[in-house]
Amino acid sequence: MHEYTLSVSELRELQNILLEMLIELDRICKKHDIRYCIIAGTLLGAVRHKGFIPWDDDLDVAMTRSEYRRFREVCVSELNTSRFFFQDDTTDPHYRWGWGRLRRIDSEFVRVGQEHLKMRTGIFLDVFPMDGVPDFPPLRGLFTAYCFLQRKILYSEVGRVSEKKPLSRIVYDALSKIPVKTVIRNLEALQRYGMNRETQYARKLTFPTPKGRPFGYLSKWYVDIGEIEFEGRLFPCIREYDEYLSYKFGDYMRLPPPDQRHWHPVSEFRLPREVSMNLSNNTPNHKWIYTYNYAPDQIWEPWRTMEGTPTWINDEAQNVSERANAYVSNGTLSFVLLTDSHYVINGTWRDTRETISILNEKISLDGIIHLGDFTDGMVSRSLTAKYVRDVFDDFEKIGLNCYATLGNHDCNYFRNNPERLTLNEQRDMYLQGNEARYYIDYEQEKLRLIFIDSYDVNESLRYGFSNECVDWLNQVLTHMPSHYSTVIFSHLTPLVKLQAWAKEIRNSDMIMEVLNKHSEKIIAYVNGHNHCDHLFNDGQFPIISVNCAKCEYFIEHKPAGAVVPNRMLGDVSQESFDIMTIDTEKRKIHFTRFGAGSDRVVNNGKAGWLSF
Repeated sequence: MHEYTLSVSELRELQNILLEMLIELDRICKKHDIRYCIIAGTLLGAVRHKGFIPWDDDLDVAMTRSEYRRFREVCVSELNTSRFFFQDDTTDPHYRWGWGRLRRIDSEFVRVGQEHLKMRTGIFLDVFPMDGVPDFPPLRGLFTAYCFLQRKILYSEVGRVSEKKPLSRIVYDALSKIPVKTVIRNLEALQRYGMNRETQYARKLTFPTPKGRPFGYLSKWYVDIGEIEFEGRLFPCIREYDEYLSYKFGDYMRLPPPDQRHWHPVSEFRLPREVSMNLSNNTPNHKWIYTYNYAPDQIWEPWRTMEGTPTWINDEAQNVSERANAYVSNGTLSFVLLTDSHYVINGTWRDTRETISILNEKISLDGIIHLGDFTDGMVSRSLTAKYVRDVFDDFEKIGLNCYATLGNHDCNYFRNNPERLTLNEQRDMYLQGNEARYYIDYEQEKLRLIFIDSYDVNESLRYGFSNECVDWLNQVLTHMPSHYSTVIFSHLTPLVKLQAWAKEIRNSDMIMEVLNKHSEKIIAYVNGHNHCDHLFNDGQFPIISVNCAKCEYFIEHKPAGAVVPNRMLGDVSQESFDIMTIDTEKRKIHFTRFGAGSDRVVNNGKAGWLSF
């Protein structure tokens, strides 16, 4: 059977549907006090990516056997059956996997080799019941072997067709003659054993255990439940998730190389009709959003299907303004903080501009901070100047001043564009005549915002900080009023390990020496460029990378620990920028995210993630 390859947008919509099913399961479990937790790759994604692993196409939850039976019972009356159905051997006589699945109606998702099975299909969320494993070693070994045999019998209907080795197909063909009802009765005996016993280990009876872990998982993990953020919401998780993930995956924070980023091969795939209709309108521009690429002449294909302000902008603006206003007081300053917007024709700037305008009516904003890369820097000097004027005209119409740093694309030299901008032209275009490095003082708040340059196209080592910049920064910090605090902004991070494009950053050691010398004055260092969210707390002050405002989603060329939120044209994930609220007295900064990504906070000299 031919394997169907999901497009990036189809994968994202699949993940959205899985999230919808998780929200429905969570609603039911909370209403009926049913304890469950996200597990496996879903939990790994929550920890490492704060959402789905970018290439993941499934979602896993677990609960004890007794909780599973309660969940199955209440689904009869509670589940929204216009959109979902619950599947196991009690609801589908042809289902043969031994655990439950929540499936999306009006969809198709068939794994390769399972096309001939008669069970109902559809995009699914796995619901794993966990059963106790005997503590007595000889009995534990027999239990494990018995589980292996039952699993192979259930798989035999697939193995007899799809296995490559003839002998394997013969064995599975023989096993397939054993009725599924017999296996179910056998499994029920195993379930009864573990129902009322406290055992060291628990396992999914008909699912493989991790390599080298034949007896399953520690039972305590499924009863000691905490919470974790996943795709912007809080869901139950194994409280000791570091112990669990290390047990299951080893060094789980390390991204696997691209050739090891596996997903499940499918032969039949269809999104619900309502989603497919929406998706068909979003097919253009995938190359510019989901790969490291830039559109020739900085022109995207037209993709909009409606005029006016999308409803999701107003909804998200209301949500964001309520969160951000909770941090506003007489002693605070609030700014729109965005970076790497990469203006293009037919892009998303129109929505970004409209969003900022709406937020300005709901929040008392003190300005806009842009961390560079206003455009792609691939067109003529005059055309780049026009695009940038359009952006700053929009800021002026909104009624907010923009304070910017210069990005590597802003010199108009990307991909050897011959019409590069001189430093004076960049100053006039982006900085309203300010020098390439400058500061703004807020006397009442006792705050200095410092903006420095971090790229010079004329240097052999372009990324980094000039001697003049380092000396200037040292003087500005040395002579800053003693009762002031500062936030420092640049396009590039000062540490090479916090980015993935340059092998070396010019004068990194020198600028870090200056920053560390004055670290007691620094609330945070904030940069763009990385096209991801990243928090660094291993130094004397926190360093925060801010995700790109451009609608872009690819995970390559990112520093370790980066969070790259999923993006898609036409919904709230299209946008990604912050309302940054600075409280100098408390030395605290709240970053309230509009669109893709999560809220963050700097408090007590450390940066952290927030959930809402």
